[in-house]
Amino acid sequence: MLPVTIGILSPLLEGSYFGALLKGMQEVAQLHDVRLIAIQVPSDDYKAPQPTSTLPPAFGHIAGWIGILDAVRGSYLQAIKGSGKPIVAISTTIPEIPCPIVVADNYGGMAAAVRHLLDHGHRRIAFVGSLEQYDLQQRYAGYQAALQERGVAVDPSLWFAAEDNLEFGGRNAAQRMLSAGVDCTAVVTATDLNALGFMEAMQTAGYRIPEDIAIVGFDDMPIAQSASPSLSSVRQRFEELGNAAAELLLRQLSGEAVPADIVHIETTLVQRHSCGCNRMNATLQNVNAYDIGDAEWDERVARTLVSIALYPRNVPREVAPASLWPGVSTVVRALSASIRSGTPPRPSQLIEAWQEVLALTTDNESLQALISYIEQTAHEQLSIIDTEPEASTRCRDFIQQARYDLAQAAQRAEVVRRTHIEAVIQANYEINLTLLGARPSVAKDLGWLGHTAIIRACVGLWTAADTGTPGI
Repeated sequence: MLPVTIGILSPLLEGSYFGALLKGMQEVAQLHDVRLIAIQVPSDDYKAPQPTSTLPPAFGHIAGWIGILDAVRGSYLQAIKGSGKPIVAISTTIPEIPCPIVVADNYGGMAAAVRHLLDHGHRRIAFVGSLEQYDLQQRYAGYQAALQERGVAVDPSLWFAAEDNLEFGGRNAAQRMLSAGVDCTAVVTATDLNALGFMEAMQTAGYRIPEDIAIVGFDDMPIAQSASPSLSSVRQRFEELGNAAAELLLRQLSGEAVPADIVHIETTLVQRHSCGCNRMNATLQNVNAYDIGDAEWDERVARTLVSIALYPRNVPREVAPASLWPGVSTVVRALSASIRSGTPPRPSQLIEAWQEVLALTTDNESLQALISYIEQTAHEQLSIIDTEPEASTRCRDFIQQARYDLAQAAQRAEVVRRTHIEAVIQANYEINLTLLGARPSVAKDLGWLGHTAIIRACVGLWTAADTGTPGI
């Protein structure tokens, strides 16, 4: 019996957003032995034809569908729904088709960002972004609500529309603000890319961030932490959106009556320099304020280390820290041995532990905060317990080695990432060279597939209506 196959309709199949959504769905698919078929459907932005309401050949092989954003028209989704196939939508509403919808908590996340800026003393806070998508509309609503709940009137002149969700839209919005005269001290943007484009234009115009104008983005893309200054942002976990959508669809396929409700995935504000915060201090303050009850010392340290890695989220009490980061026990044992003269773990075990933590975070400031917390904990323990004179030296050596091992692990991970990107670019170059520089028949010969990592493929055959001959 063939495994269940899920179809995914998406405007794009790559990038930090769409790629992470697909990764989240794939994780669930592997867990349940389900196959995925992802279909890229060009959006109207590219003036490309979309599917008609006629269902395609081999449609019967797909058990259920997941639609991302407004990948296809409502008429096509209605045809799918009419065929009896279950549907789950991600980050869009489909009024004419009742189905489960998975979205980030856009409203709550943006409201938290605005409240944070209000706590900094800002009152003139602008919103930069497009309002064309449901996600973005909810972010603007959260912006308005947070101002109103603090008694700050919503000023329509402080909304600067962006043509897109990218840097281009942010740069143009900044130019319009500069032309109108900057009448705000802080800005929240609909996306991180809008924020980066806005920051670039404002800095070019001579504005200092955050001294002259504070900025908070939305998405917490990897590039946010390497911006100058580092970008405060509302973090949404794209993989969790994909996880939830796939789980909801599989529940329907198992016969469960899943209500056509909106499922919100938690978002959290990550404080960095662009809003005026010190990220490392914010991280340590967050975990120091975390109530972990009467846990033993090693349990408390392990839980705090994992919370730093997961910042701004904490580890639920019912979850064992080692279940999230197996190597945390090794790190705590090494710290304890340095303080109390115990038997330390082997160096190879510590290297492996630091490599494991990169599965939880690659955020540079979180990684630095891990070492700072270890250093802080060692100093506290040395000051309150009776230790031998050599303990200070052991702790210093352990912390120095930990800092080196963690930096090496992060560097290795970056090399792997860059190597993968370079391989993909090279493969694309070779494919383009083969297809563009050869006879038209080469494409049908499929020899160009040798330049890819594809190990399985299928060829669709049909009969051309005008000639009666088979085609590919």
